[in-house]
Amino acid sequence: MARKVFISFLGFTNYKECRYYKDDFCSESVRYIQEATLDFLLEKEEWNNNDVAYILLTDGAKTNNWFDNGHKVYGTNEPIIQEGLQTSLAKKHYPFQIKTVEQLPVGKNESELFEIFKRVYEVLEPGDKLYFDITHGFRSLPMLALVLINYSKFLKGIEVKSITYGNFEVKEEIIDEEGKKHLKAPIIDLLPLSGIQDWTFAAADYIRNGNSKQIKKLITDHQAAVHKGLKSGSKDDANKLNYLANSLERIVNDFQTCRGLEILSGENVTKLRDNLSDYVDAVIEPLNPIILKVKESLSPFEGNSGKPNLKNGFEAARWCIEHNLYQQAATILQESIVSYFCIRYNLNYKDKDERSYVNTVFAFHKKTNDKETKESEKVEIINKIEKDSILRKLYFDPIMSSEKIYSAFGNLTDERNDINHSGMRDEKEAHTAKVIRENIQKAFNTFYKELI
Repeated sequence: MARKVFISFLGFTNYKECRYYKDDFCSESVRYIQEATLDFLLEKEEWNNNDVAYILLTDGAKTNNWFDNGHKVYGTNEPIIQEGLQTSLAKKHYPFQIKTVEQLPVGKNESELFEIFKRVYEVLEPGDKLYFDITHGFRSLPMLALVLINYSKFLKGIEVKSITYGNFEVKEEIIDEEGKKHLKAPIIDLLPLSGIQDWTFAAADYIRNGNSKQIKKLITDHQAAVHKGLKSGSKDDANKLNYLANSLERIVNDFQTCRGLEILSGENVTKLRDNLSDYVDAVIEPLNPIILKVKESLSPFEGNSGKPNLKNGFEAARWCIEHNLYQQAATILQESIVSYFCIRYNLNYKDKDERSYVNTVFAFHKKTNDKETKESEKVEIINKIEKDSILRKLYFDPIMSSEKIYSAFGNLTDERNDINHSGMRDEKEAHTAKVIRENIQKAFNTFYKELI
């Protein structure tokens, strides 16, 4: 079972007593935010002996605030008689373990920051549920905590449950029922900041790599939380967002697995793109810029108006190139070109035999225009063309017979075969990754200029 893990920096200042509150919780007067925060967490969830609270200590924090009587009366060596955090926590008899991470540097330079990062990261175990208090994080330590959290989410699969801060700076004075004065300050949960980072990474993964999995996961988690009452919001809006995630995943899958019929129809893309505006400002604020980026990336696609739209094939190939999916780009581009000429001559672009006419004619052009092809082979090819009306129409088509077009198609075929066979068919003819990418881009540029 995953541990619940509380981590908190302990400072070295002589803290004043304060009542900390959040939602309907209000602590008793305490000097240490750790005590108030742990009481709050225990009120919300059940903790047990498998769970741990780690207190992060510099030498100064240990002397001044972990042990009793660590502070002196100003200007003297006389100790101020008051409990340290160690004693305060021990009196509570918490059901979980309390451990310290000691002799931490204060973080005054890069080396010390990395040391703190390493030491704290080491106490985390895969799958931990993390509750991080950054109230007394000195200087850049709160930022270090955010970086550590994201690092640990990625490498150890931790789940961040809260990032809290006892905001003593906005304290107010209150008077209780007995007429005694107390300070009162809120506990703020900064978890939404970590959530914004999650959305940022998810957006970057889609925009740079064409990967929609993280966006889908975040939306699915949001939908589940709304339905369980763990997050506020409309269930209908959450369901709409889930539809968005599923639609985007379906489109990306079409590109990644080269689903030509779906791509040429354009139905999935245009339906999602044209409805994306319904989601802006509707549910999750960090999602809005992502939605606009998704809409922008899908803007070149067109509906089919009852027939295949070949431009969508080229746009899908462009999308794949932009997201470094070169194998998919070569496949989609080449099959879109074949479809282009099938439709141009009323051939069934869904029939493999009729599609083979186009591939055959491109091969004929390559052969008949190759200086190394024997004349007898050229004559044989011309005889085949003359005997078949479909081959004849295609062969003498002014576009297909253009050297730019048949050469680009032949080069694309070579690169596609090189990729599909992992460069293992002929070591001498195998290209480097750089050359493959460049040649696919060149072929795309040629076809897009000449055919679209």
